[in-house]
Amino acid sequence: RIKLINNRQEEFEKQIKATKQEQNHFQHEKHTWDVQREQLSMQFEDHHGHLIQQQQTILKSQFIIQEKQAQLDEDRQCLQTKAEYLEQMNAELEILQDQLNNEATNASS
Repeated sequence: RIKLINNRQEEFEKQIKATKQEQNHFQHEKHTWDVQREQLSMQFEDHHGHLIQQQQTILKSQFIIQEKQAQLDEDRQCLQTKAEYLEQMNAELEILQDQLNNEATNASS
């Protein structure tokens, strides 16, 4: 009977030792995962911050492009107005040229 109890005690001790080894293994793996999770979290924060900076740069660039587009539209409108004015002046000059030619023809006859 003592031998049976000793055998059972040895078996329990083996199980306890195996359980402790397994627990140590799991604790080591958990620590490894915790470290990796922390590193990934920091990388995510870095990337997120970088993306926000890029987004802000893009928004600033879009704003500048819109301002320049508005300026170009204004310049184009101004040039169009000037071109229309010059066409009108040219038409008036042609009328005056025709009148002068008619007067010169009438004077020489």
